[in-house]
Amino acid sequence: MSAQTKGFKLDPVRLAVRAALVLAYLALGAAVFLSGRTHTVIVDYKGAEDGSYQAVEQVSVTVGENEALEYMGGDFRDKVTVRSQRQKLVIEPFSGGDKIEKTFTIPVGTDVILLSVAKAAAGIEPFVETFVASTVRENTDDAGSGEAFTSPESTSATDPATAPPSDAPPAPPAP
Repeated sequence: MSAQTKGFKLDPVRLAVRAALVLAYLALGAAVFLSGRTHTVIVDYKGAEDGSYQAVEQVSVTVGENEALEYMGGDFRDKVTVRSQRQKLVIEPFSGGDKIEKTFTIPVGTDVILLSVAKAAAGIEPFVETFVASTVRENTDDAGSGEAFTSPESTSATDPATAPPSDAPPAPPAP
């Protein structure tokens, strides 16, 4: 054995194979991320408040691979969970009218979307939008206790000055 070491030499074929493996791992990771992520779809049947499109009534709605949702009328929302970005919407009227089929894509990074069946049935694009939940502001004025869901009767009962007299004897003083 010689004490001499070989210099690091990378064969172009090995370099190409390693680069292809890295790209394959990255592509596989992206595919798993996009196809395995679940999203919540809120299905909205309401029409527009200004009357530009009407609510659909007596229909069967299928989103993705889920079971059909049956809707008979009124202001109503349903919730379904779907997997992957690209989904199919099928609207079938019970009266035997034309079946409407549309596809939509859920944006990457969006967890909850609002799907308007009435817009889709009327042919209005986009019929899918990102759902943003409204927030409830906490009562911060000095007159309130800061608890938004507490009634005035319950807050006055905890105030010792306005609490009703109790029949129990007072506690003995601490030693």
